[in-house]
Amino acid sequence: MRISIIIKSIIKKVKIQHLFLLVIFICMSCGEKNKNTTSEKNQYDLEEKIIVELALTVLENDQFELYYKTRKEENYTSEKRVTYEVVGSKKKQTLQFVLDQGIYPYSIRLDFGRNQKQGEILVHELIMRYNQGTHVFDSQEIQKYFVPNKYVNFDFDTMTARTIVVDGKYDPYLASHNISKFVNRLILY
Repeated sequence: MRISIIIKSIIKKVKIQHLFLLVIFICMSCGEKNKNTTSEKNQYDLEEKIIVELALTVLENDQFELYYKTRKEENYTSEKRVTYEVVGSKKKQTLQFVLDQGIYPYSIRLDFGRNQKQGEILVHELIMRYNQGTHVFDSQEIQKYFVPNKYVNFDFDTMTARTIVVDGKYDPYLASHNISKFVNRLILY
């Protein structure tokens, strides 16, 4: 009789443990579904959009901006701008500027921040993406299609930007010429 009670008690404990493990498994599975859904949603949010990625090393906190024009005659304006808060680091980081759906830039301007103590910025890569298409600008293309303004000394051989203050003013950037051919190739990819 006593053995029978012990066996029943063990069976109850095993059932409870199995039930507990089953509940944990179900909860973990639900969490995985949510992660995938979020990832798929983020991927969906980037479809049909031009993305400009700038991989660089920036030592000081700053705010970088990408301005764009959709026609040659336009000016760069704050309405056609994407900002990115940069946390200074000795490590390479990638800034991702995502343009709204249906925006196809004629030219872009990469602003190297507002922090006058920024100093040297090392540009590792400049990439444009659209859906599955990707274009990585090599240093020759950057030199051919982008022009630094007077507030930045840009060495195209080392891909290094040194920001400077001129007459008490500071607004360092690289402005592109017409980059429509790259955008068109990405769209038609």
